[in-house]
Amino acid sequence: MFKLFLSIVVLSSSIFATNAMSMPQQQQVPSAEKVEQFAVSLIKVEEIKQGLQAELAKRPKNEVNDQLLQQVNAQFQEQAIHVISAEGLSVNEYSGMINLMQQDKQFLAMVKQKVEEVQSK
Repeated sequence: MFKLFLSIVVLSSSIFATNAMSMPQQQQVPSAEKVEQFAVSLIKVEEIKQGLQAELAKRPKNEVNDQLLQQVNAQFQEQAIHVISAEGLSVNEYSGMINLMQQDKQFLAMVKQKVEEVQSK
């Protein structure tokens, strides 16, 4: 679970880094509702990532080139943004919470707990 969680954070932070960099350094902890929306978004974004990785893995290695990887990355970003928005968050809010998790261990623990609660439902 923790490894999965870290991969989501790393992937999300690299994809949405531009937005996270524009967020102020000192952030307040989001509301419980926003944390739940964020947790659900994290889970769904990871599902998208795993699905696209599985599709790539099925292709012959000689077909996997930079152009295809760029297309898959663009597809991932589009789907991730859609999921994040559908959960009621802006990309800036999502990116800000990724940034906050990297800076605030208490917030990280809160999000991890919420992710586990959502997954156990």
